[in-house]
Amino acid sequence: MCSLRACVSILEHIVEPPVVSNCSTVTLTCRVDTGAPNVEVWWTFRGENASKLPDTTIVTDNADKGEWQLELKCPTLEHKGTYACNAQGRNESEVVYRKEALLKIYVPVTIEVRHNSTAQKIDGKANLTCLVTANPLPSVDWLKDDELINASIARLQMNTEEIDDVTVLASLHIENLEREDNGTYICQASNEFNNATAAQDLLVEEAPEVEFTNATTVEDSSSVTLHWRVKYNGNLPVTRFQLYRDSSVDETTIEVDSDIQGNITKYTISSLLPGLTYSFHLAAFNEAGESDFVYLNVSMPADVPPKVSWVHVLASTNETLLFGWRRPNHDNGANITHYTVQLHRQNGSLFAANTMVINAPGRNNHMYIFVGLNPGETYIFQVQACNALGCGNWSEPLEGTTSDGIPDPPRDVVLTCDHDDERNADSISVSWEEPVNARGTILSYNVTINTRAQYRNDNGQVVDEKGSKIEIIDAKMNAFSYKTDVLPNTEFTAQMCTINRSGCGPLTNITLNTQCKSPSNGVAF
Repeated sequence: MCSLRACVSILEHIVEPPVVSNCSTVTLTCRVDTGAPNVEVWWTFRGENASKLPDTTIVTDNADKGEWQLELKCPTLEHKGTYACNAQGRNESEVVYRKEALLKIYVPVTIEVRHNSTAQKIDGKANLTCLVTANPLPSVDWLKDDELINASIARLQMNTEEIDDVTVLASLHIENLEREDNGTYICQASNEFNNATAAQDLLVEEAPEVEFTNATTVEDSSSVTLHWRVKYNGNLPVTRFQLYRDSSVDETTIEVDSDIQGNITKYTISSLLPGLTYSFHLAAFNEAGESDFVYLNVSMPADVPPKVSWVHVLASTNETLLFGWRRPNHDNGANITHYTVQLHRQNGSLFAANTMVINAPGRNNHMYIFVGLNPGETYIFQVQACNALGCGNWSEPLEGTTSDGIPDPPRDVVLTCDHDDERNADSISVSWEEPVNARGTILSYNVTINTRAQYRNDNGQVVDEKGSKIEIIDAKMNAFSYKTDVLPNTEFTAQMCTINRSGCGPLTNITLNTQCKSPSNGVAF
């Protein structure tokens, strides 16, 4: 037993703070009713002197006042537990006074996420994980949209695996991914000391969705501008669009463009037929696949008829031309009521312009005859179809030529006989002027020379010899004369006709100007 003066009493043994995170400084303070040097104070931990622990310092600055401190600079989980403050008086070698204090150490909850964002194809699988470090080991929950995920859903699996005494691997496995699985997933870990969260995004990649908008505009009777928007991109950029069309008169689907760039949201289609209703089909593509086609019907306004494209000369005479044409394949949404025809001369002057009213609207083939034309002349024909809105474009010019008529004979025909003294030769020459009316294209001239010669033969008999010779003079030579050597003592007459595509016209009459006689250089009868 010790006397009241000799006994040592530990007044207080405290840990500040009593709970610390891993490697946080802790101070244990032991207050004794007797100061140094009359008392010796030390700490033990798990039966060993605590001063042997790493980064440990005994502070004795106030030991003379009965206060000793044990500082732990970086305590770990190995250092948690009960520490004993031991005090022994100098005169009490066999008596040790002890007071215990509890130090609690924990590892803060931290979460490591491998991927902040995960992308997987629809109907595929996704595996979200978070590596949690903490002691005591935490519980882990998964949240989406601030709500705990229902673990009872068959295609969801949540697992927690203890790696060691401070590490937990938590995973969320999702089968048969759906669009509703898109979102931010929260891994939430907590223990009695603290908690932490980590987020990761899940992107479910799928084919896009597209829709036509009300901004679609009919530009005119033959063109329309379609507008659309990507309703949902499927978490992937749209790479291209594909556009088709068909019409109310044709069930055939025609590809308009199969490679419209993914950033395009409008497209103008031209060369459409007025008055028809077109159905447009649009699909969008990304790396995940192809969207369903969306459809838009657009009715084009009516317009004047299209240009007549099939026009022919059906028949011709020397005074008439019969033209025929076929009704346009499409009436541009309004019934064709009439046709306007016009005929021009080659110099551009208008010969005739008429309107032909249609009595049979469904008739496909039409014809029109022009009369009182000039023979052998080329005319230019055009036709246009008309409806209540107006008339379409003129057809391409078509030339038609009347057949040649019977041409007039040449004018002012003169026959001349001549003798060339130097050559001592006789000749005749014929000259003429163009006819008043060729009734076509002059191809050539027929020059007919009739001859008559009278002489006595070797038997003394009188011979009356007649003959004729025809010369064809090509009109391309632009020559209006003919000359040839002849025999002397011969009477000549000349007759001519004009030749066109219908043949040779009437011969000229024999007049004094178309008769002559070559000089005589022989014995006459």
